[in-house]
Amino acid sequence: MREKQVLATIAPVHRTTWWRWVKAGTAPKPISIGPRSSAWRLSDLLLWQQGQWPVTNKKDLPNPASTGAGAPKYLSGDTQPQP
Repeated sequence: MREKQVLATIAPVHRTTWWRWVKAGTAPKPISIGPRSSAWRLSDLLLWQQGQWPVTNKKDLPNPASTGAGAPKYLSGDTQPQP
C-alpha cells in the first residue's frame, strides 16, 4: 500500500505522526519498490494494527485502537467500501 492509502485506511493519523512512528520502530517500515518509491506490505500493516507487530522501541508505543485506526470493514470481509 502506498502512503496515502495507509493514512486513509489503516492509520488515519497525520503523516508526520505516521513517519515518527516508522522512524521510532513502532510501525512497519516501507519497502522500496523503485528508485523513488516505497510502499508497505498489507500483511505488515494488519499485524501492526492487531498489535502483533514486533516493536523495536517500546517508548511512545502507538495504539491503533486509540487512534481510530481499526480495520476498515471491507478488509475484514464484512462489506465493500461505500462510494
